[in-house]
Amino acid sequence: MSSWTSSPLPLSSQVGGHPGILATEDGSLIIKKALPLELEFYQTHALDPAFGPLRPFLPKFYGTLKLEGEVDGLNTDPLVSIVLENLAYPFSKPNILDIKLGTVHDNNTSLPVVTPKTYGKSIKVADLPDGIARFFPVASSPSLSSDPTKTSIRSFGLPKSILLPILESLREDITELLEAFQEVHLCIVGGSLLIIYEGDWERAAEGVKRFLFDDENSNESGGKKRSGPPYTLSLIDFAHTRVTPGQGPSQGVLLGLSTVRKLLDGRIEQVRHAEV
Repeated sequence: MSSWTSSPLPLSSQVGGHPGILATEDGSLIIKKALPLELEFYQTHALDPAFGPLRPFLPKFYGTLKLEGEVDGLNTDPLVSIVLENLAYPFSKPNILDIKLGTVHDNNTSLPVVTPKTYGKSIKVADLPDGIARFFPVASSPSLSSDPTKTSIRSFGLPKSILLPILESLREDITELLEAFQEVHLCIVGGSLLIIYEGDWERAAEGVKRFLFDDENSNESGGKKRSGPPYTLSLIDFAHTRVTPGQGPSQGVLLGLSTVRKLLDGRIEQVRHAEV
């Protein structure tokens, strides 16, 4: 366990579901107060070979810190916090969805459009397809050319040629996560499925080429920052997670993942037939 004596910064986009999460100065790591079960999960269970198939879908865990400081002039007891990778860090314009919270970047203004938690809490089952379409919109532009990264007029979402392979690959990953989760004896209460995808057209297109199509010739040149993945899919929030030997996985989590996969199936068909 390390001690942290400088001042971490508040995380600008709360990728973790709770206020009060801090970030390192460069933004690559997040620091959050460690609740006992979540700390146990990352320190013990996440390292257990039995949970190996889930590991690709978990945030990288870098250990713990003791945050020291003052409140109203009084020294406070050190708080034990966990240090995790900031899943949004590789993205230029991250579109973030964690069950009930989503943001979508407006490419006309380069500002995020926030969908509040109240939207997710009030949405009805019948409206879920509209909700997933809202998070994965197809960009429309009257000047859209054969090269979608060169167009001068942009709107919400990504061009069909970029969005469709992201959706198809994301669907494959959810299937892999479903299969992995079916093999563990784990009860997750209050966990989240976090989806982030790149909203910047150039970086999203580059990410699709480099990560999904294995295009070795798609590396950027001229000193530009190398693009990150086009999307990530992760399980987060393990404050109420317990290992349940002999009881299998949380049925609610399995149902939730299956529902997300069905919603993606529907959105994939919509995008395939979209006229843009």
